[in-house]
Amino acid sequence: MAKIAALSLVACAALVGIAAPANATESTAVERQIRFAPIELDYYLSRYVLPRTTCPAEAPYLSRTKFPSEIGWEIPSGVEVTPSGRIDAQIRAHAGEEGRGVIGGPESSVMNLAFATNTVVTITVHCTSAP
Repeated sequence: MAKIAALSLVACAALVGIAAPANATESTAVERQIRFAPIELDYYLSRYVLPRTTCPAEAPYLSRTKFPSEIGWEIPSGVEVTPSGRIDAQIRAHAGEEGRGVIGGPESSVMNLAFATNTVVTITVHCTSAP
């Protein structure tokens, strides 16, 4: 049994070696996530305005990944919104100082559209070093 396990380990190591990039010095993009604390929208039509948030210097651009959203939401690429109930989300993004990705500000908010329940919203900003 030990020989089979050792053989499997060698086979896995060989596969990992094959999957590695041909150029070992090839660089990869730096990825960073900014997670807002959970936002509690306590009543129908309660609204939270997102503070201005800037991607860090080591990953200054918003990711190009488009995360799932609901019809009517205006969410830029690189921003992930996960609600526990029905909401409306309008989040603005622009290039700030030195071209760094910026979201938030007075025109960026999430609003509770659930009549009978409180809603908790989590927001994650995905930043990258790849433009």
